[in-house]
Amino acid sequence: MAFIEAKDYGFEYEGAGKKSLILDELEIDEGELVLVFGRSGCGKTTLMRRLAGQDMFRGTETGKLTVKANSHGYVWQDTASQIVCDRVESELVFGMENMGYSKELMERRLAELVMFFGLDGLLHKKTYELSTGEQQILNVASAVALKPEMMLYDEPTGSMDPASADRFLSIVKKINKELGITTILTEQRPEIFFEIADRILVMDEGRVVFNGSHDELMRAAGASSGHPGEAYLPGFIGKSGKTYEVSGCSDKNAISAKRVWFRYEQGGQDVIKDLSFELKAGSISAMVGANGSGKSTLAMLLAGLKRPYMGKVRAVGDIAYLPANPVYMFTKDKVFKELGGDRTAPEYAGALGLDVGTGAYTANMHPMDLSGGEMERLGLAIALSRECDIYILDEPTKGLDPYAKIALNDILHTMIRKNKTILLITHDVEFAAVSSDNMAMMFDGRLVAYESTEAFLSNNYFYQI
Repeated sequence: MAFIEAKDYGFEYEGAGKKSLILDELEIDEGELVLVFGRSGCGKTTLMRRLAGQDMFRGTETGKLTVKANSHGYVWQDTASQIVCDRVESELVFGMENMGYSKELMERRLAELVMFFGLDGLLHKKTYELSTGEQQILNVASAVALKPEMMLYDEPTGSMDPASADRFLSIVKKINKELGITTILTEQRPEIFFEIADRILVMDEGRVVFNGSHDELMRAAGASSGHPGEAYLPGFIGKSGKTYEVSGCSDKNAISAKRVWFRYEQGGQDVIKDLSFELKAGSISAMVGANGSGKSTLAMLLAGLKRPYMGKVRAVGDIAYLPANPVYMFTKDKVFKELGGDRTAPEYAGALGLDVGTGAYTANMHPMDLSGGEMERLGLAIALSRECDIYILDEPTKGLDPYAKIALNDILHTMIRKNKTILLITHDVEFAAVSSDNMAMMFDGRLVAYESTEAFLSNNYFYQI
């Protein structure tokens, strides 16, 4: 018998009116590493929730779904929300303490975890001091400490820079191959994991529409226009989206920062160091850099949410801000309430692939019950619908499928034609390349490059497409 088996299985959320998951026949063997992807809303997160046995989402099941794992670990996109302790060592033993492990066993397991995951340099750090990639590896290590028989990863690299994503890939592979733990992983950047996946599932409208190897997928997607895997072929966004001319940037600055210094705690380390920056009005600029380089901190300074202890930030006009974690934007108990009061918000949500029309199930969901990609689209719709002069969007493509990215690119260029100014904080170099006029790079709290997108991509060795 397969480790995971579905036969004529269906799941329908209460009040949805249609099934979110339809698995006619699916088998996954013990020890396999299976990569799952597809358009936002295709059923990936629902599949993961059902495999994890989560019952907080009410609905009706039909058919059979059998999971032989007696225990599992579940890691999702929002890294910080999974951490409960303020120190790395405390976080690693938290689960073991709650399971009643003896002190001797916890010490031994902790030593093993530190060696296996290479955490010796982080063990005595505060968890909030870790980069996004380090936090996610900590989440995985904390789950593996309890010896799960199955690991579930729901879009785990959404907020990681390329180097952090590569390290995370090696960790996932090591856990699967060396410990033999069955692994199911969903991603909107599946190319990261193609090389280590034993099998690939592509989902569409709740169904598995492809089940095979990476080579088989590339052949099928390349040979058939409209194939569900086509959007994940290299260069799809650039080839399929509209082509836009470089914006006619104004000589005026929408935001200027002069010799800015910032630290989070008095006496703490400087996060932004003597930084000067000018955001030209009427342009789309994209800022890249490693996790922890200071991008999000600079975004908050430019948006007026933080104040430098030295230097000045000046903005000309009102600013709309999308935080890296869109959860911080949600204040209502229903999605439609978050979008209420402005007809453009539902229009943007619909364009980005979030169904919020009259009677739509998603519209009546609590925002916190949405998948990671749905939360991102909701946050984008809220931010973009605000009538402002400047839009600062932190990781706006996180969790978006290629079609939603194309729609976002169209929306941004429509806004530019209305004399808006846009700054993107992103790890998505491909999206930045097709959408932005200028690109900047942060490193260690400083701006080390800021030039036209064409020049930026030509002059860099690693940040290329």
